[in-house]
Amino acid sequence: MVKYSQTTEKKGSVEMKGIRAAVLALGGAFLLAGCGGESGVLAPIPAEGFSQGVYDALEENWTAWEAVDELERMLSSTLPGHCAQEFDSWAQCADFLGPSIPDPAADCGWLEEATYAGMPLEASDAPRVKAEWYGTREGQVEWVSVQSGWRDGAVRVMVSAALYGTRAEDMPSDKGWGTELARQAYLEAAEAGTPVVTAESGASWCSIQAEHARGSVLYTIRAVGESGTEEQVRTSLDRVLETWLSAPEGEKHLKYVKCIQKFSDYNLEL
Repeated sequence: MVKYSQTTEKKGSVEMKGIRAAVLALGGAFLLAGCGGESGVLAPIPAEGFSQGVYDALEENWTAWEAVDELERMLSSTLPGHCAQEFDSWAQCADFLGPSIPDPAADCGWLEEATYAGMPLEASDAPRVKAEWYGTREGQVEWVSVQSGWRDGAVRVMVSAALYGTRAEDMPSDKGWGTELARQAYLEAAEAGTPVVTAESGASWCSIQAEHARGSVLYTIRAVGESGTEEQVRTSLDRVLETWLSAPEGEKHLKYVKCIQKFSDYNLEL
């Protein structure tokens, strides 16, 4: 039996509280269920693990921020220390960032390349792969994320990876748009034995995503399709997970999991 768990999630300015319930089986899918107590799981990347290019971009970002006057800073929606860069491939992105970041979709030959949001390349000028990172004025990199997208027919498949540096002591735990909170939530769920696989749907769409850790990287693989294509979406995620987790690094972590669907009758609190 899959345990029920209380969840709290934020979307925009609306906080949604609900109960996750095990309602669907993710047929044949496997999940790498790392736990917070396992040695090395989501361990911080040492400062020397990131490339000089990451630090150069961080320095340039902070220098540009300090060059504008106080009024412009107040009106700006920019987060100082937040950097972003576009790439043509996951491998190119990983080479630039420095740490080892295996691509979960590398051996999924049936997938078609798409933008990082899973949209057809010919229909959008968005990049194939996007990297983002945040660091302090002193040059301390706190987190890095990589996002890429694919198409499995009409299903969008999006892969993201999050890595963490050493957190500055004076920074709040939610700095970085929830990146740190996602790490904490994953470790809490994994420690509790709750499968970190969720499904949700709207009036015109449905999605299933799986989170798992491999070494120092927290991966999220998400499949999204139109309403009524739930089976196709589940199959797409299943195939990617099986391929990724059957690789040598993932075999010892294979574990059959059930899909968890979010109730739609949340209490909404503005």
